[in-house]
Amino acid sequence: MSDENREGYEVELRCPVGSVYLGPVIEQLNVEITFVQSVPVAPVPIPYFYVRGSAVEQVDALLEDHDRVTCFELLSARPTERLYQCSWRPQREGLVSTVHQCDGIVRKMRGSASGWLTSIFFPTHELATSFYQRCRERDHDVEILRVQRGGFGSYSPDRELSEKQLEAVRLAYERGYFETPTETTLAELADNFDISEQALSQRLRRATRRMVQSLVDDLVEEEPSDE
Repeated sequence: MSDENREGYEVELRCPVGSVYLGPVIEQLNVEITFVQSVPVAPVPIPYFYVRGSAVEQVDALLEDHDRVTCFELLSARPTERLYQCSWRPQREGLVSTVHQCDGIVRKMRGSASGWLTSIFFPTHELATSFYQRCRERDHDVEILRVQRGGFGSYSPDRELSEKQLEAVRLAYERGYFETPTETTLAELADNFDISEQALSQRLRRATRRMVQSLVDDLVEEEPSDE
């Protein structure tokens, strides 16, 4: 196998909210769901996800009545946020099964009323292409937003951030602060950190500057010399 194939590809896509088994929860309660990356400690990894919104107290009832959910556990509860551990029976040719069949690794997955935003790493170009072809054959409505060669070995902007800056940027992204139009306010985000809007605004600006500066430095280093 060539070095190019070993490098892998990161595919970012958007799909309708109903494409994933938790879609009905989002549709009925108008909440946001974010899957959490975790280190497997069991033979079969069990997904974890956050549910955020004003109707999170109704999530348990929907999961109990869901025909594909086999078991779930509420791990943490706040007025507008809950953390769940959940197992379900995947559809044989569903979107999640298609990712698995092509050896894809889901890096991030966030669902809202506008759909699921998902980033998937594929070890080779052939597997990434096979995933797209299977999606078309199975009539999965996916919109490819970005394909980046390199995946796990590529630039990681969070390496330059402090823990507080990374936490702020991550929450702002998950809550849709960077979307157009924005899906949350600076005041709502600041409440999660018990700081003022001004303090959070400065934290986000410093984090953004560090990420951009580091990215620019990396690009300059990669430019070929004129000599």
